[in-house]
Amino acid sequence: MMRLFTLIIADDEPIIRDELQEALDWEELGFRIVGAAQDGEQALALTRRLQPDAALLDIKMPGMTGLEALAAIKRELPQTEVVLLSGYDEFGYAKQGLKEGAFDYVLKMEMFPELEETLRRLCSALELRRAERRRYDELLQLQSSHQFRSYLSGRLPDEQDQAAGRVYAIATVWLQQPEDLQRYMRQPCPIGISHIVHSTDTELHVLFRPEANPADLPQARIAYEAERLGAHLAQLAESRFAIGVGTVGTASAHVAVSYREALKAADYLRHTGGLGRILSYARWPQTSSEVQAAAAPQEDHAEAGLHADCTGWIYAGDARQLERWLRAHLAAACLSRSISLADMQALVMQMLMQFDKALQSSGEGTEYTERLDELRRCESLVDLQTLALDCVRERCALLHQRIGRQRHKSVAAVQAYIDEHFTANLRLEEVAQQFHYSAGHLSSRFKAYSGVSFSRYIIDKRITTACELLAGTALKIYEIANQVGYTDERHFSKLFTQLKGIGPREYRGRHKKQPIQSDESTLFS
Repeated sequence: MMRLFTLIIADDEPIIRDELQEALDWEELGFRIVGAAQDGEQALALTRRLQPDAALLDIKMPGMTGLEALAAIKRELPQTEVVLLSGYDEFGYAKQGLKEGAFDYVLKMEMFPELEETLRRLCSALELRRAERRRYDELLQLQSSHQFRSYLSGRLPDEQDQAAGRVYAIATVWLQQPEDLQRYMRQPCPIGISHIVHSTDTELHVLFRPEANPADLPQARIAYEAERLGAHLAQLAESRFAIGVGTVGTASAHVAVSYREALKAADYLRHTGGLGRILSYARWPQTSSEVQAAAAPQEDHAEAGLHADCTGWIYAGDARQLERWLRAHLAAACLSRSISLADMQALVMQMLMQFDKALQSSGEGTEYTERLDELRRCESLVDLQTLALDCVRERCALLHQRIGRQRHKSVAAVQAYIDEHFTANLRLEEVAQQFHYSAGHLSSRFKAYSGVSFSRYIIDKRITTACELLAGTALKIYEIANQVGYTDERHFSKLFTQLKGIGPREYRGRHKKQPIQSDESTLFS
């Protein structure tokens, strides 16, 4: 059975706190409520004490607000995800909360259906994070070498290693051409210390495990062996390569750490164009010109925020902005030791789930399970970028198709609404608000769809109906004017004459049907 994620609730209204705890099937959603608070200060204290996986915070609470509690939680316990509860008049606060790191916000007026969907997305994101913590357990199943898997898991394959007092470090070699990897594997090995080699499609992983020698500095010795490996590849490989070297450790549990470090260092070289070079994680270029040049993208990384600008780009299907945003974030990750592959996998996964939400809002859903599996298997930030950009392009194209269909249906719905209510005093601003358009956008969309402006369509509809009543009923002119939405008979007659070229009475004389219907049988009786 899956372990439930822990969650706290904070709202200053007791009825809402109670309803939140009782109205949802929390276990089915993947959560267990471990505490409830009536203000931001209590919520922060609970979070510090319980360290829950998630918190559900009302934005407006007395004392410390939900936004203030959010800022403190993200500062002290950034792994705790926060969902904000917002009123219709609090959207500006909700948007600010998203920029400050909230997972999402839910409107109280539509709380439970929207909250369930948000909690399911949150559970998926937390599952990905939990899966990452088990990443190297899963990695054991992906690696072909049983011995290499044993070292990655921290289990020594035999007692001799334990007795020999070995040290451990990993070097990851990335090669542009898979053929070069096969060519290397067929050559005599140039490495002069005990090691284990494992290969994937485009990478070579070397586990150095020399016996500890008091007269030798392990990091220097391994750096020397990595240089020999690089020189050998430079002669052998027809394509470029990059070598990342992890730090040295004396415990077998350090192998997994060194493995991640080696992958990270190789990503740095691949991103900066440092092919044919070697980078030791222990000598990360913190003051290098590449890092300084990356300062601007890193600022973008901090400002963009998945749920602020990025969410808008997703709903608009703006592939260009999303690609720029992703490249900036992944560049920052490649150049910073503090941003891990797991962080970026979670970010991309959130983006895919936000795309799914956008596609559902357009009337259809999508399935991202296959992409989730690809994300879990991805071991390189550079490869993750390729995968993420492909996902963005595919989903933007799909979203544009569905948005186009949805907008077409939406404008058709506006027209149907006008056809039903044309006799009322319809105002463009009110109709636009009802159908979630701005007045200007609906005006241009409606004219493109119908061929006439919003106001002219209503006038034409009224006059056409008036013509039918003039020809088919015995209603008086002022009665027909009232029937089609005009209270002033003179204004109606003048408008009718302008559009038809003759007045209402003359029109009736030319088009009157026999026999004339009685008032009781009229269309609007």
